[in-house]
Amino acid sequence: MRAVLTLAALLLAGAAAAEDAAVRRCIGPDGRKVFTDRRCEDALAGGAADAVPDGATASARAGDCTDSPADLRNRLARAWRQGNPIELSGLILWDGHGAQAARAELEMLAAQLREPLLAAELVPFDAESAELTVRAGTRTIWTRTWRLQRVLGCWWLIP
Repeated sequence: MRAVLTLAALLLAGAAAAEDAAVRRCIGPDGRKVFTDRRCEDALAGGAADAVPDGATASARAGDCTDSPADLRNRLARAWRQGNPIELSGLILWDGHGAQAARAELEMLAAQLREPLLAAELVPFDAESAELTVRAGTRTIWTRTWRLQRVLGCWWLIP
């Protein structure tokens, strides 16, 4: 798990320089995800055309995009079973989160993923939003609820 946290810290290392910098999720032409505080064009070598635009709330490339709340729930469950906070972080819409907030969220996710997932329950509200409640734990059972939102055709966890 320490290696996963180190990898997460490296992904956000560029964002450490400025506490208030926005964390951007960039997708390269090979489907590689990069989280950065820089413009996607600068963060991805040769992938400017396929990257999420600077400062935009845009969908990921086709095939990488969660197309429904159920798909998002299933990907969350898979990431949880694998204990993979990096995969889970790719399901979160990071817009508006500074480096410090994103780092704190990643650390909390890594700790939560150590507990077995007991349930992931969806409550749809309308065509653009829903809610996902996760229950996990062994001795102490805890819950966490995320708001789900559809943005430009993709569904995202809103921290």
